[in-house]
Amino acid sequence: MSNKKFKKQAYPPLSIQLFLSLLSMLNLHFLYLSKKIMRNILLTLALLVLFSSCNKNKEKSDFFFKSALAKKENKDFFGALTDYNKAIELDPESATSYHNRGLVKNDLKDYTGAISDLNKSIQLQPNQTLGFTNRGLVHHRLKDYNKAIADFTKATEVNPFLPDAYWYMGLSRYNLGDYDVAIIAWSKAIDQSWLQEDVEFLMKNGIPIPMFNDIRQQKKRLVDCYYMRAITYLDKQKQYNNACKDFRELSTTLAGYSSAYLAPHQKLKLQEQLKLCN
Repeated sequence: MSNKKFKKQAYPPLSIQLFLSLLSMLNLHFLYLSKKIMRNILLTLALLVLFSSCNKNKEKSDFFFKSALAKKENKDFFGALTDYNKAIELDPESATSYHNRGLVKNDLKDYTGAISDLNKSIQLQPNQTLGFTNRGLVHHRLKDYNKAIADFTKATEVNPFLPDAYWYMGLSRYNLGDYDVAIIAWSKAIDQSWLQEDVEFLMKNGIPIPMFNDIRQQKKRLVDCYYMRAITYLDKQKQYNNACKDFRELSTTLAGYSSAYLAPHQKLKLQEQLKLCN
């Protein structure tokens, strides 16, 4: 037998073992950190790509949106509808695109589709006035006067300066036989209407002008309100003095506007009533 002795395996001191163990743990930690950093880098890159893609989609959506506006202006409603479809496909969170597409569908007499788009527009942007006002107009056209009134009321709660909303609210009330409330609505519309001389006075004196629609539309709406209020006083409430007062206003202060905006049968009615009032 050999007398050769096996050498006892040597182990490093305990302190060195602890150091090596700690180093191993640190390496794992560094590896974890590097993986975490890499993951964050990849996530950032992905977000940049997504953001770039969103920007491109927004630019394309804006292009189709502007194209749709031009086509609607030129009465090309089917072309406008096609472009709004593309704009919404690229930017499905645009409340304005849904709103405008709803108006185009209204022009095409697709009233169900118009209401659906206006619903979506209001869902995306609840505190707007145009969505409520125009949805109210569609309901009014469908003779769903209670829903129309609810929408006009909501619109005026968001923005109380809406002569058009009060005008149509008055018409809806009139068609329901609520003549007193109709007169109140038209009176509010009259109080909020601005004539050209009013606007020029305010601008000349540096006074801020409240938001209002096209001044020509305001003139027509003012004449409409005076006329319908006068007719309601006369035919429905038998308040002849109030009716005469409004008829005289149409023939004096608003004479030029009455001539421009009243229909022939309304002008004839006005002349007949003025003879009775004198």
